[in-house]
Amino acid sequence: MAEPTLLNFISALAYMAKANPLMLDMARQQPTFAEIEQTVVALIANADSASEALLAYEDLRGLIPDWKFVFASDTGQMPGFSVNRAFSDGSVVRSLFSKERVLVLDEATHSEMLVNDKTTFPIDYSIALDTQVLSYLAPYLEGKTTRIPDDFHEIFAFIAQKNVFVDPIPYMTENLINVLNPKNVNDIRRRLNGYEMLRTIDEVHFNQTGEVRSTISQGEQNTRVDNTLNQMINGASNPETLKAALHGHTWVYCLLLKMATIQLRRPQPEFAAEKLAEFIEFMDLRLQTIFAREAIVAAEYFVRGQNNFGFFGRIQKGKPTNLAHLRNMAWDFWHIRNVEEATTNEQFQSDAPERRARYFFPSLLTCDKDFIEVIDLYSLKSYAYKKGTYRPIPFAETDWIAKVAGSKQAEHDFIQKYYSRTAIKRRDEMRIEVENNFDIIKRELEEEFCKVAQCA
Repeated sequence: MAEPTLLNFISALAYMAKANPLMLDMARQQPTFAEIEQTVVALIANADSASEALLAYEDLRGLIPDWKFVFASDTGQMPGFSVNRAFSDGSVVRSLFSKERVLVLDEATHSEMLVNDKTTFPIDYSIALDTQVLSYLAPYLEGKTTRIPDDFHEIFAFIAQKNVFVDPIPYMTENLINVLNPKNVNDIRRRLNGYEMLRTIDEVHFNQTGEVRSTISQGEQNTRVDNTLNQMINGASNPETLKAALHGHTWVYCLLLKMATIQLRRPQPEFAAEKLAEFIEFMDLRLQTIFAREAIVAAEYFVRGQNNFGFFGRIQKGKPTNLAHLRNMAWDFWHIRNVEEATTNEQFQSDAPERRARYFFPSLLTCDKDFIEVIDLYSLKSYAYKKGTYRPIPFAETDWIAKVAGSKQAEHDFIQKYYSRTAIKRRDEMRIEVENNFDIIKRELEEEFCKVAQCA
């Protein structure tokens, strides 16, 4: 929570910046401006209502002309088909919000609203098919449906529509580490071929007959699959590209290793508070980064345990597959984080300024019911990002600090301990050391986990 003195200073500075935009350039030269900017963003994005957010934006927008805000809303715009949708056997499309509509705030939109009382602008969206969903496409098209969810025909009919945009990014990212092994190439090609068939489906013929056929020749389809496969091989062959692709996954893998180690060591729910405190300390001191989503999931896990929280049920003492399961679970977590980061994505946008999407709305389609439960623990109320950057700041619908702290006094102590200027500065300065020693940290966490989990 911002201090009253800082808030008064911000209000005065915003007033001067609104009156004289040159004041903003002067303010940006100050070493404290980063903190001021972050505070302003939080005041707007974390407001209790849309009207409060708008009032805060109008008062403070002079300090953040390059920032965009998106809020979950009961009214407002529909972000294409990138909204929550449930299928009959439990499969879902999940956006970042629990609500279907959104409200947006940025300099251009606000200015247009002031002049015209309304605004119209293009948007773009994409539904990422998680690895499991994309893997189902090929056998579904081949008529092999025995191991496919009962609602997959509904899913296919939905994503086969020309105005429903989907992407294979989770599958492609997850399989970068597999594509250089010749034994895996045919299976990957088969999965990608299923995706290309979906992309080029003759929708009219499908709706009339239920038969799937492509609008392009088999040769053209093979060329497209080859291009995608070569793109994956080139990415996997470049050490820097591969490292960047796996970096986020490694972070989440380390978090899940520690989470599971703590739980298996003391599975009793009466130790939930102590277990959560240990996990928060680990994030703060060992990783020098605090992850809100994983803190919320850990709080739930430490109370419910292995057998009452399906996502973690596959992790059991004595299982030789535990590390492989944790790596796969980390991909699930990372895919939803990729959906967050995709909100800033400009690669889908047109080169023509008048057609360029002002906002991009991503979502994820999954059939994994256990993972859906994890996703739903951490819906957003809003997110904000600075134009030209790729790091959105998410604001949770649940007050995650209140949830993990447990009481008002504990919440105050939590903020003082982990979000003081000193703590934030220390994490920022020490994070590079964590990055440089990531392989060592990961290996030590695996050893610690295997000792507790009795890995065979």
